[in-house]
Amino acid sequence: MKRFGFLRRLARILGGLCKDEDGHVVLYFTLMLPVMLGLTGLVLDGGGLFNLHSELQALADAAALAGAKELDGTADAITRASDRAQNLLSNDPRFSNVAASGSQVASVQFFSALDVSTTDPTQANFIKVTTVTRQVLPTLLQAVGATSAGQTSASATAGATYVACNVQPLMLCNPFEPAGEDFHATPGQMFKFTPASAGKTTFAPGDFGLVDPPGQNSSGGNTLRNLLSQMTPNFCYIDQVSPRPGQVTSKVQDGINVRFDIAPNGNTTGLDQTPAPDVVKGRVPNNPGNVCGPFTDHPELRLPRDTNMTPTAGVAIGTGDMGGAAAMNAYWFGQHGVNWPANVTTRYQAYLRELGLNGAAPPWTNVEPHAPTCNGVSAGDYKRRIISVAVVNCLAQGVQGNSTTNLQSHMYAEFFITEPATAPPDSSIYAEFVQLITPGSSDGKLHQVIQLYR
Repeated sequence: MKRFGFLRRLARILGGLCKDEDGHVVLYFTLMLPVMLGLTGLVLDGGGLFNLHSELQALADAAALAGAKELDGTADAITRASDRAQNLLSNDPRFSNVAASGSQVASVQFFSALDVSTTDPTQANFIKVTTVTRQVLPTLLQAVGATSAGQTSASATAGATYVACNVQPLMLCNPFEPAGEDFHATPGQMFKFTPASAGKTTFAPGDFGLVDPPGQNSSGGNTLRNLLSQMTPNFCYIDQVSPRPGQVTSKVQDGINVRFDIAPNGNTTGLDQTPAPDVVKGRVPNNPGNVCGPFTDHPELRLPRDTNMTPTAGVAIGTGDMGGAAAMNAYWFGQHGVNWPANVTTRYQAYLRELGLNGAAPPWTNVEPHAPTCNGVSAGDYKRRIISVAVVNCLAQGVQGNSTTNLQSHMYAEFFITEPATAPPDSSIYAEFVQLITPGSSDGKLHQVIQLYR
């Protein structure tokens, strides 16, 4: 009986052991450990790779934007843009645990359109920056057998758009383009602008002409006349201008000469007849009692022209000598009774001095009335005698009259009109170069818009 009792107790102990589940958690943990390590490694290592790509994308975006800012259509635009894109940023992305030295930019490409590559700096409108490939070494994933590093790179495309507002509808083919140079006139140089003749189809460096207002094609003569008469025409050109075909020389003359207190004959609807505060033009009234004419021309009483004007297609460019000391003294003596002031080196500076904006205003002799009196309109701002002209690389863009439209125009220049435009059929404008218009200068006429495209 005792033997059977022992066997029963042994059976109960073995049965209890078979029902005991406390040790199974070790078995489950052992089976699930690789899975948990894999999931954790995927989250951590995968997240590191994602963050690395985000950092590289931010770097590519910044480099592309920095490079795009240099795309201004000048001869060294690509060189400057490449340098900015490659060297502006040299930070080492913190989520990469594989070191890399040097620039983080692997390649830089340029495009005239988003899908048209170019190596011409005057046509480069977009820049694409691609970063080097960076790696993230596996950490927890190594525990489940992963040995390859995660790799990623990024790219970005940015472009520059130029918006010119409140500028006159005028265009000059860059006269320095044949030598491969950017427009580089010196303040004080005189330009004689002669509009392109009727029927002209090919524009060469130095040619000067009218452009259509935005959204118009072959605009009417009176429309252009009215826009030329305005100091700040209320429209904007976005990156492009289109030559206006045909010849409207009389309209050019009328639109320019209102600044000199000269009213055109006929319909003046829409014409801004506001004169400048100084309208000296080398014309003396025949009768002192009638200051509005008839007149006798006295060229020595107008701002002197440069002695040598070198013709280049439709423009002639002077050296800025203002006719020499004799011509300068003749003008200043005739208007003010003394010789030309020594510290006035350009005609525009002389104009400002006469208005008291560049030193004390000199007394006037009243041989020729300098203030507007004849047109019945009050004088406007001194900048009434400033015009803004789009400078276009016509050779690079193959300008063919009105058959070539939407010409890139990244550059504008300001000129001071020194005298009334000549009579038709010439209708030339004598003007002195003042300055290039840069984004943010010249009353905000030119704006550079930089943006990412891809």
